[in-house]
Amino acid sequence: MRDGRLVTLTLGRPNKLNAMDADEWRALHHHIRAAEDDQNVHAIVLRAEGRAFCAGNDIAAMSACRTRAQARAYFLDTMLPAFTAMATTPLPIIAEVGGMALGGGVELVQFCDLAVAARSATFRLPELRVGVWPTVFAGAAPYLGQRRLAQRLALTARPISAEEAREADLITHVADDADLTATVAEIAAEVTAGARGATGQAKRFANRALVEQGLPAVRAALETMVEQTMFTAEYEAGVSGFTGRREPADA
Repeated sequence: MRDGRLVTLTLGRPNKLNAMDADEWRALHHHIRAAEDDQNVHAIVLRAEGRAFCAGNDIAAMSACRTRAQARAYFLDTMLPAFTAMATTPLPIIAEVGGMALGGGVELVQFCDLAVAARSATFRLPELRVGVWPTVFAGAAPYLGQRRLAQRLALTARPISAEEAREADLITHVADDADLTATVAEIAAEVTAGARGATGQAKRFANRALVEQGLPAVRAALETMVEQTMFTAEYEAGVSGFTGRREPADA
């Protein structure tokens, strides 16, 4: 939805806690690039419907990858381009985080330029409990000054609060739950008041390490996960806990 200089993108699978599948990743990529091509747009807000911001990758979508070729197509050819678009678009992206962010949902917040969370929001990386690991977050974290945070979230799988996330520089603002949307609108108004070209250059140079070093590290992490982590006994056991699937994978 466009309102003046601002485009709002809404994750719209509340019945799935806005978990991402291939269609959702493609749509996010497409809408970011479409907003970028509109010279009247100065910024993007990324928000969600329902009680969660995003529960990460849909486990059903992951478990549907039965070969390494399918997994590469999902993670490297479908998911990674969406994160690349977030990092490289000249448009600032502002996350509006109401409720929980899990796994890939935390990574979506990580790749936004500004992030406003409701005071009741929580952030958690539970991937190790499913037999995989937070590849995007781990790959990008050292280039965003978040190495310690990545270790804390990934290795313990414990949630952190919005206040803790702000202290760790994962988000930039905390708002009372009732004021979340209004706070995002106020910040978005400030961001969109800037000159579009100059704003884009400010983001480009702020994101240089993320784009030039972080994104290649993310790709390498995803490749490692596909080749060495997925389709192992640990992975099958973790995924089966969510899906009930017991048949062997075809690696």
